[in-house]
Amino acid sequence: MAKLVRCVLANLEHTLPMPDRGYHLFPQSEHGRVVDVEKPFYRAALNDGSILRHPDPKAAEDALAREAKQAAVEAASAANTADNSTNDDSSAGDAGARKPAKGAKS
Repeated sequence: MAKLVRCVLANLEHTLPMPDRGYHLFPQSEHGRVVDVEKPFYRAALNDGSILRHPDPKAAEDALAREAKQAAVEAASAANTADNSTNDDSSAGDAGARKPAKGAKS
């Protein structure tokens, strides 16, 4: 079972490629990233001191909730985009365009 923990780089000047995320670099910020410390790579990085557990557990929980909410929003947006692309009617042209109100400056 995954054990998600917010971690930060021990030295913010260092870089750490993440193999489970397409080798994107671990964020060089005080907010860090939520990772699965049960995965061998992150377990080793914790053990050798490359990354550290986030110092504020409450902030880490809040950040985890925000990330989950953001992921849900992005997934819904992606699904909506996919739905819209299949229902696209590009032949409509300007049929739905509004005319300016009387007396309105254009």
